[in-house]
Amino acid sequence: MRNNGLDYLVQTHLRNIVHTIKLKADQVLVPYDITNQQARIVGAIAMMLEKSPSVKQKDIENIFGLKSSSITSLMQGLEKKSLLKE
Repeated sequence: MRNNGLDYLVQTHLRNIVHTIKLKADQVLVPYDITNQQARIVGAIAMMLEKSPSVKQKDIENIFGLKSSSITSLMQGLEKKSLLKE
């Protein structure tokens, strides 16, 4: 039998931890004018380029579990900031 009160408490603490980490990451990224998601995309692309000369958007979609339109939007933002080239 599960303890729903304990499950709720653990979930609440995990949400708070994740939220705090996101806030800290956002603060660190302010000088670079990029979001946490954009930074994660750049990091993933850099890792993929170490293994392969090109990266496909579909690979990024699969890694992050995001829709094509979301990845397109994130990548367009990075292109506008000259952090990514097509």
